[in-house]
Amino acid sequence: MISSHAVSKSTFRISIVAAVVAAAYTAYEGWQSNVQAYNGTLQMVLTYECGGAQSDDNLRAALNGARVDLSKVGCSNRPLKPDLIRAA
Repeated sequence: MISSHAVSKSTFRISIVAAVVAAAYTAYEGWQSNVQAYNGTLQMVLTYECGGAQSDDNLRAALNGARVDLSKVGCSNRPLKPDLIRAA
């Protein structure tokens, strides 16, 4: 017959394993989020640096209303999202 002490010990060990797994998953999710934020910021910085190296004539040709669309001068493969521009 299994004693209540053995059951308590087993239950405690299982809860520790579950806590470690949950902590590892949370750390992984946080790391993934940071990697995505870093990549997005890096892409924005590289796009702005590329735009800064363009001539005034190229930038005038890329005007889209009051904003310069850097994808039109080859600095990006897609237009920057307005929420990213406001965040910068």
